[in-house]
Amino acid sequence: MNTLEYLLELNQQALEVLLTLYKKPDYSKVKLIFPKDKTNNKDRISEQELRFVYSIIIERKGVFNPFHYSIETPTQKDYKFKGNSISRAAMSDMSLYLVENTPVKICNIECKAHNPEINSIKKDIEKLCLEKETGAWCHLLINQDSKTLNIIFDKIRDSLDTVLNKYKSGHDEIFSKEYFFSFITLEKKCLITRKILKNEITDYKRIFQLNYNDVKKLTNGEYTDNGWLINRF
Repeated sequence: MNTLEYLLELNQQALEVLLTLYKKPDYSKVKLIFPKDKTNNKDRISEQELRFVYSIIIERKGVFNPFHYSIETPTQKDYKFKGNSISRAAMSDMSLYLVENTPVKICNIECKAHNPEINSIKKDIEKLCLEKETGAWCHLLINQDSKTLNIIFDKIRDSLDTVLNKYKSGHDEIFSKEYFFSFITLEKKCLITRKILKNEITDYKRIFQLNYNDVKKLTNGEYTDNGWLINRF
């Protein structure tokens, strides 16, 4: 199983785990609890919960989990984001490793939730692009409609446009590596994923297009649209 296939399996299992905790939690299956927001007494479901669910899955016994992981992994490169006066190492939310004699990092994961500001998306896209390992973007939504998904896709396209044009000279590794994008929606019981192969990221304007009017009509099963895989549970 290669890295992209593993990321697909990881996200499929993550949606299943999250659904056991959503609305009518089954604590006999998962020990994670969504904490209550004191302002509205609703469950807080954020990128932190998504990251911990990934950890739960990787730690499972008796299933094929070839990877080890780290949390808040320091980047190899230095970054100067908005509001910082100097360049310094940043953090990847999570990283995956293969371990033989020593751990070898092979993937960095950025976790997002809801509809973040574009600057938040842009800085994480920059990290995914500039670090040498496979870059995975994993996004958790409570609900979605065509407007929500299109807005997020627009922000990702704009971020990629900024980063890829900024570093198009002398950074061939950005374009020659693999990427993975995932969008989990709890209310819809839906997982939308895309594997981006080597040298394919240059076509990002076409890649981040999805006909949501067709997606919302889908029943349970597996479908494809413009290279995106849609799983309805």
